Amino acid sequence: ISPVSVNRTGTSGGAYSASPSGLSISSSTGTITPGSSNAGTYTVTYSIAAGGGCAQVQTTASVMITAAPSATISYAGSPFCTSISPVSANRTGTSGGNYSASPSGLSISGSTGTITPGSSNAGTYTVTYTIAAAGGCAQMQTTTSVTITAQTTWYADTDVDGSGDPASSISACAQPPGYVANANDGCPADALKTSPGVCGCGNAEPGTACNDNNVNTINDVITANCTCAGTPTNFDC
Repeated sequence: ISPVSVNRTGTSGGAYSASPSGLSISSSTGTITPGSSNAGTYTVTYSIAAGGGCAQVQTTASVMITAAPSATISYAGSPFCTSISPVSANRTGTSGGNYSASPSGLSISGSTGTITPGSSNAGTYTVTYTIAAAGGCAQMQTTTSVTITAQTTWYADTDVDGSGDPASSISACAQPPGYVANANDGCPADALKTSPGVCGCGNAEPGTACNDNNVNTINDVITANCTCAGTPTNFDC
């Protein structure tokens, strides 16, 4: 705060002093400067020297200087998956404040700042640490950002065709190796098919070229009954 003037009633012309040392005070006016003083409690003495047959006069008052609160907060590792354990706040500076979050949806302890991702909604939040006004010092606030990420269901892509096996899944916030976000693979062991079709998984579909191992046929293809057959060749005798 700005310098503070003394409130004096009675005889002027005295001198001001303070004990212990550390208080910035004008000896002539009694004005104190909190910004250049050390925190602590001081006794300020106003002295009028003896004169005209009168003894020295002294009167005292108590002054307290409070250190201005200062703090920063952070959370290491954000964003946080909803599957992880509670996360503690990292605070430097003045203790004794309260934590809050905006918008609503973040599970946070008002006294410690610990957040619980598992009971929080996915989203990005502003966490505010507030120290109430006290000792002549104004309220202090500092903020940080926290992001909560929801788990996604991932499906195994064993045949590496970009489609996942609906029967094999895990939940995680980040995509695990070998997993995809869709469950579209009806033939999880067949890299060429994602559905059984007419002939089933692992088998080529009708119309697909094949080899019936018959030298007397040509244009071999998979037939409607899922067998490989060719067109017989004609020989002139």
